[in-house]
Parts: sequence; C-alpha cells; structure tokens
Amino acid sequence: MRTSNPRIYAGGDCASGGVQLVPVAALQGEVAASNILNENSVEVDYTGIPSAVHSIPVLASVGTSASNDSNKYKVIFRNRSSWHTTREAEMRFAASKVIIDEANDRIIGAYILGPNAGEAINIFAAVMRLGLKASDIKKLVFSYPTTCSDIQRML
Repeated sequence: MRTSNPRIYAGGDCASGGVQLVPVAALQGEVAASNILNENSVEVDYTGIPSAVHSIPVLASVGTSASNDSNKYKVIFRNRSSWHTTREAEMRFAASKVIIDEANDRIIGAYILGPNAGEAINIFAAVMRLGLKASDIKKLVFSYPTTCSDIQRML
C-alpha cells in the first residue's frame, strides 16, 4: 500500500489495486496501517471479495467468471425461479452459477440472482477466502428455508 513516496501509504479509491468497494477500502486501510507499523510485511489478499448489485432481484458475485478452459472448470447453472425461497419472496426470477476448478475442487467464482443473494454470496466468499473445497459446503448445516440452505443445491 506504499506509494512512490516511501513515507505515504494509500488505500481505497486512490489505491491502484483491487476494486472500488467499501470492504476493499477497509481491507487496504488495515494492510496500510500494518505496513506502517511493521515495515511493509503484509500484502493485500483479494481472494473472495464479494459484491452485490442491489436491484430487484439482487445480483451478487464473488471470484471470476472465467470459464474459458471448459476441460478445467465445471460450470453449474441452476434456474432457481421455482425454488421455495424464490416463491416465498414472491419473485419470478432467480438463478445461480458456480464455477469450480475440478483439479482441486475449489470454487473460483459464484453468481447468485434472487432473494437474499447479497447475504448468500458471503458463504461462497468465505469458502474461497479460507481455501475450503466445494465439497466442504456439503458438510455445512444451514437454517431452513433460507437462501443459504439453497447453496448445497446450487452445486
């Protein structure tokens, strides 16, 4: 987070790395403070930074949309329009797309459209940030019926 002037550090919208989101600015601020105190010992980890567009329905995402190498990535699309949580929220459209690197069973991207997508994407973000496997999600227990309880069916 150090600028070209070794006595000045930057984060947020004036930093060159990361996307311009409030959680990213906070993360960069923490890293800048740590580097000021500990002589540049920390780098920003941008793994698993979620974002959401608060439209109706909400669209949330984390990771990459890259699925260019179809032999390497498994892309799972689910039309969630008829699922209980979508109908209960009185929405007509809902979907999800999860991209998994099959070589190591890691989620590299996830997109959720529908009710509570902004909250549910945080589960995918945590799995990615902590380096968990896609199969680890199937071990989790969620309250039901919630959009998070739908996550296991999104895989």
